[in-house]
Amino acid sequence: MKALILLPAAFLLMNRYAFSQDGSLDSTFGVNGKVTTYLDYAWFGSAIYAMAVQPDGKIVAAGIADVSGPLTTAYGCVRYNLNGSPDSTFGENGQVIGFYGTNFQDADAILLQPDGKIVLKGLTVYGFGMDRLNMDGSANNSFNTILTEDFRANSIALEPDGKIIGGGSVEGTTGGFSLIRYNIVGIIDSSFGINGIGSTLLNSYSSISSIALQPDGKIVATGSLGSPDYGFALVRFLANGSLDSSFGTNGLVISGIGSYFYSNLVSLQPDGKIITVGQSDIGSLLSRYNSNGTIDSSFGINGLSFLAVIASLLSLNVHYIPRPNTGDMKSEMREGLSFVWHQEGLRSLTLLAFSCTFLGMQMTAFFAAFAKNIF
Repeated sequence: MKALILLPAAFLLMNRYAFSQDGSLDSTFGVNGKVTTYLDYAWFGSAIYAMAVQPDGKIVAAGIADVSGPLTTAYGCVRYNLNGSPDSTFGENGQVIGFYGTNFQDADAILLQPDGKIVLKGLTVYGFGMDRLNMDGSANNSFNTILTEDFRANSIALEPDGKIIGGGSVEGTTGGFSLIRYNIVGIIDSSFGINGIGSTLLNSYSSISSIALQPDGKIVATGSLGSPDYGFALVRFLANGSLDSSFGTNGLVISGIGSYFYSNLVSLQPDGKIITVGQSDIGSLLSRYNSNGTIDSSFGINGLSFLAVIASLLSLNVHYIPRPNTGDMKSEMREGLSFVWHQEGLRSLTLLAFSCTFLGMQMTAFFAAFAKNIF
């Protein structure tokens, strides 16, 4: 049963910022580039978790409204005009507060349909919920508000025919990468996978964190493996929910086992290559794969770009008095290793370099030898 409450502005705090092309705040947006919005009855705080821009330039923001302490939360949704003012044609004074039908919910993802309707997805205590609003923020009664404890969706995507794909994991199982598909009225599509769910078992703590749809209908998903394997995986499903055996090894590409690598986002380039974004135990990680799942060796170092290396180098405060250059390779090597050992940041980078070696990035093993010449 759908429960939707429209409330006037009062207590939910939402901050929006607009920046000019040079990175400074855009003074034409809100007040000096900032917008603060309050929604009624959010007595205990709130936050924005997702944002989307409509084709007409209006901004839709959604998040959590703590309406009655930590045990009762709602989702909040606000729409702004191009100048940052509330869109009075949406909800009540530009705002909507709604419920999937449980005591705890939020909205952490937004899908904008071509017909202007707005799909909101959020997490609940044990699963997830999903709702659809009309263009004016009113409840879309043709959509069955979703509330399930059987599946936890971390990411959603809209198929061209209006069906909605959710990526995450099946609750109460031994874990794995799982997809769920709903038809245009919010009912599970039983023609997808097995009874609406397509899965591949990886380990007990693995879950999809992000999905992307290819033009041919295939679904690319990425996520982390968690303990005990750690690392991350890239998986491709066919449009029917089964694994795509032409991708990687039987549909799977697993990277960084035992290396504390995590993958949070996946995106598709126009040429079909796949970008994943995540982090390692020392910083950020950007990877690129070919359309068949092989690593794109033309990108970064064997397909991996360690943003952490750049950030660490820039943040180092190095104090080192070099010895005279002897021209002796062995002396240079010893001096370089000594330099690395006495710099905490570089010691971490050296560990990264040796880790890279085991991943097939052999050239980074010489990083220590040339460390003293970097500065």
